[in-house]
Amino acid sequence: MMMYALPRFFLSLSLMGVGDSFSPLTNINISPIPAARESNSIALMQLHARTNGNRRYGNQSRQINGSTPKRVPQNKRTAIRWVVQGVERCLAEEGSGNKNEGKSYKRRIDASLVDALYLMVNANNQKDVLDAEKRVQALMKNPSDFPTEVNERVIKATAMAGLTSISLTLLKTLLHEKSDTIPTPMAYTAVLNALRKNGRIDRLEETLADLASASKRVSHETGKKVGINIVAFNTYLAALCDAAVDEVPFLSVTNAIEDDEMGFNFTSLTDYLSTTSSSEKYLYKALNLLRGDNARTRFDLGNDPDIYSYNSVLSAAAKCSKSFPSDHFSKSIIVSLLRGMKERGIQADIFTYNSRIQAALASDEEEATIQLIDQVLSDHSVELDRYTINLMLKPFIKAGRTDEIWSILKDFYDKNVGSNGRILSSAFEAFLNTIVQTGEIEFAREIFQAFFLPMPKKNKRMRMSQMVHVMNEQEQQEGASRDSGAVPYHIGPVEQRSRPSPRTRHFNILLGGYGKAFQSALSRQGKSYISTVKKDDTSDELENVSNITMPDIRQVYELLDAMLRIGVPLDACSVTSLMALPCSSPENITSLLRRIEPEMMVELNPAAYRSIISAFGKAGDPSSACWMFEEMTQSCRNQGNRLDNWNVMLGALAKGCVGTDTGKDLHILESTAARSRKDLPSKASNEADYHFISLVNGKTCLDASMAILDAMRNGTGLPDGYTAPKPNSQTYCLAASALYGSGRSKSNPDLSLDLFRNAMNEGVAADGRFLNAVLRCFGDDIEGALAAWKSEIGPAAAAYERIIKKRGTNLVAAYNGLMHVCGRAIRPDVATRIAYAMNKAGVEPTEVTLNSYLAGKRVALDGNDDGKNLGLRNQYESILSVECTKYNDKDKRRANDRKIRIIL
Repeated sequence: MMMYALPRFFLSLSLMGVGDSFSPLTNINISPIPAARESNSIALMQLHARTNGNRRYGNQSRQINGSTPKRVPQNKRTAIRWVVQGVERCLAEEGSGNKNEGKSYKRRIDASLVDALYLMVNANNQKDVLDAEKRVQALMKNPSDFPTEVNERVIKATAMAGLTSISLTLLKTLLHEKSDTIPTPMAYTAVLNALRKNGRIDRLEETLADLASASKRVSHETGKKVGINIVAFNTYLAALCDAAVDEVPFLSVTNAIEDDEMGFNFTSLTDYLSTTSSSEKYLYKALNLLRGDNARTRFDLGNDPDIYSYNSVLSAAAKCSKSFPSDHFSKSIIVSLLRGMKERGIQADIFTYNSRIQAALASDEEEATIQLIDQVLSDHSVELDRYTINLMLKPFIKAGRTDEIWSILKDFYDKNVGSNGRILSSAFEAFLNTIVQTGEIEFAREIFQAFFLPMPKKNKRMRMSQMVHVMNEQEQQEGASRDSGAVPYHIGPVEQRSRPSPRTRHFNILLGGYGKAFQSALSRQGKSYISTVKKDDTSDELENVSNITMPDIRQVYELLDAMLRIGVPLDACSVTSLMALPCSSPENITSLLRRIEPEMMVELNPAAYRSIISAFGKAGDPSSACWMFEEMTQSCRNQGNRLDNWNVMLGALAKGCVGTDTGKDLHILESTAARSRKDLPSKASNEADYHFISLVNGKTCLDASMAILDAMRNGTGLPDGYTAPKPNSQTYCLAASALYGSGRSKSNPDLSLDLFRNAMNEGVAADGRFLNAVLRCFGDDIEGALAAWKSEIGPAAAAYERIIKKRGTNLVAAYNGLMHVCGRAIRPDVATRIAYAMNKAGVEPTEVTLNSYLAGKRVALDGNDDGKNLGLRNQYESILSVECTKYNDKDKRRANDRKIRIIL
């Protein structure tokens, strides 16, 4: 019996694991050669890949049976491994039956290919991927050496692994003129998917055209219709839709063909638009392909476009509705698609309805949205999915149809609670998030309690609402008597045992919603002064502005109590949401941290530390904020040295510059946070080890801000070789805000101009917020502010405006700083002139511009109306209000405005 043996020197290199670049066989170990078939004169050579059996072969218990359900891979790597196992089954033969002996191969090149593909599957870094790519490319240089089924699987595996060049080259090689077949859809759809993922529409279009040409040739030669699979066409259509949604510049390699063969005209759908965007071109191109026999003729499809084809374009048109300057185009696209579906006899499914509802929501058509949802509810041929329910929440809440929401959620819950717990939990995350975004935080809490929270036990642990003193005795009694597990009567009871376990994400959505609700209420209360400018407002409107109710803080801490009671771990997002809540004192913040830190699943990260620093700044304790910053730099190391962390610290110091304690020094080591957290593990053993604290301790908030800015400008060294990051426009903006806060009683034009000039010399962007803060530092010196604007600040703002994409916003913010100075000087006449100048410069003054003037006026008067006055002050302020307030028929505040009809 003849035996095929490897050269001795190559065997030595293989066993030693060296010579990786020598041969494709370097990852193959040689084992004893088993007996060959008796009728075969050449022995089979048994070769083993280095990877172990579990990692290489995966689950060997798969049954080859038509009745076995199709397996779904856990991840992409598993999917590629299954394809490679298919290659292995095509090329290898089983050995003696012992699993430890692995596979047997007739040819060395077969084993080399399998080994290279497994190297690609198990690649852990870019070097392994490049190595596998070189080996596969060398082995597949001549595809005729391997069976067709092997070539197709190699195409699929390399395309899924991201080696698009190999898969595309191999696919085009198989489309040669001598072949009487074309590759199966398994191969070419994988290549098309890879091209779509890479955004290569041009290559995808070329490849699909090559497939169509080969299909037509083979059909003509064999007399049998071949046809391209509809999935390939749908992939191309989806790539066009991706480009439309992402607003990719329009690019087509076959414009001439389309113009001649398809009558391709980008403006024939509508006459409303004088210009056509790239998104519109891609959508119209996709629509043209769905018309008549265009797609079937051009790409030699085996079937007509199906429901998936139309749903892809419908979804893209819905997503693009917001980006169009006029909604006529998207409406025309949707109407044409629905007409095409009707002509082909394609029945709409739930995805069709979802796209239409999404488009109606994007166009703010509330009545049309409600009608579509009612149509879905009445159509018994379609079943609501979680996306439909999520889309219907906002319009139904606005329409007051909360009872129907309860009923629909209960039906969805009952259908999925037993079998699809993960889907159910994920779906309710989206539901809660949507409801919170509509501002109905209490409604979201009720839904969460009804479907997820278990009934409260009698012996509860100490409540967070008692620890953070926010409730009086009567409120505590009312809260204790409330049944937090109550379910609305009209949806029926939810069984206690069947409720899925709530997740951290559920609680974070609600906690974050409460934080936003508090911020929104505070913002609305801060805007109540607008009513003082308008003399024609009714008493009802004034009452609505003044009687803004704050959310119940008691509900927040009861929710946190429930989270801790049932053992749901907190994360950094939980801490961030809690820190956004209004805290009455620094002691409450430290008490809250002591209670929740032991329950966290991870340690505090920089995002959580930033929220804590901001909370101490809002509570008027900049010293504790400095302590937490020091703790962050020691515990988070390099991540704690990021620029945004330093800016948050400057923001806390800027808040400390406002109020009665402006001139007080920082005593960081005696702060509330230091006393509470000194016992925590730290590398610092004495005061000298606190590098940041030594930089700012004993200084006022303003001096500390300037010291930090100087340290950042000079790149001061920090422990472990780190240096302070370079400042940006936000850094200078916060420093200017600290200067403005500490000098409200007097102007600081010289110091603010020094900040501005230093920033410009260092190449910092002339951001509108920074310029706004610089101008505010002029106080009531309107003449000095105007002179600085004309000579330095205004030209810098105009120059920066010319280089940014979103124009207008930064320039308006800079002008608002001038308006604030006008308010400080109580000069509405100058403010009105500035409003006219803004219109002349091409930017519109807004209500924010008016509010900037009024905010400066409040600071100047300080609650008294006996300050500076101007004979025509009220008249100028009325004119300014008209210039800055644009009429909007949807604005309820304008409902009682007097209207004048002008007849020309």
